[in-house]
Amino acid sequence: MGTTPSSEDRPIPSGIDLFKAFDLVLGKWAKLSCEHIGAPVEGPSIMTLERSVYLSGPVKGLMVVRAHRKVGGLLTERLSSEAVQPLSEEDAFTDLVNLYCGHFLATHWDPKSFKPFHSTPCNPFSWPKQNPRSACAMLVEKYPVEIRLWVEPDVSN
Repeated sequence: MGTTPSSEDRPIPSGIDLFKAFDLVLGKWAKLSCEHIGAPVEGPSIMTLERSVYLSGPVKGLMVVRAHRKVGGLLTERLSSEAVQPLSEEDAFTDLVNLYCGHFLATHWDPKSFKPFHSTPCNPFSWPKQNPRSACAMLVEKYPVEIRLWVEPDVSN
């Protein structure tokens, strides 16, 4: 009888894995699509929506999702008819990041083996000094989104 590899044995997801999970969540939740454009630009670019999620489980790490403010506007437009009360751009983006991270964990690792998480505001000055293990950039309509993933030992500053 075969065994399922543990979270520790699974490879760290690639940038394209980050993108595919985001595209799926964005499409199902907000009915928007995105286009993969490769790796994020070297160094931090200015993006006004930015959230980080600390992962604590068999894999420890930090995921940062950043977007142009207009992405928040697109989300609020798409979701306003379903919301009980109007969502701000920041709230809509926060909801997207939380849904994305939950889906990402469920796709690549066992989400039950991780501590509960919530996204928090961040900025490039709070990122680890090392390069992320995986990263990707995409366009939602014509607006940029970047995702970066650091895993231990990379997350210590």
